[in-house]
Amino acid sequence: MADYDSKQAILKLVDGTSIKGWINLKSSTRLSDVLTEYDDRFIVIFRCALREELGNVLFVNKEHILWVAPVDNNIKDLR
Repeated sequence: MADYDSKQAILKLVDGTSIKGWINLKSSTRLSDVLTEYDDRFIVIFRCALREELGNVLFVNKEHILWVAPVDNNIKDLR
């Protein structure tokens, strides 16, 4: 089984939806690599919050992502 690290991030989708959760990274891979360099159409977000509801796993189509920001411990909300 491959080793994975994860990074917490906030994603903003083209429809205005914000998602805060954890994204799996392959060992020594940057968050930007997951979004740009892999052929996968979807990214997996786990332990996520969507519209103030907690979820286990979301599969998000990369074509619907407007921007992604790594979470700073000082960020408290999804606005």
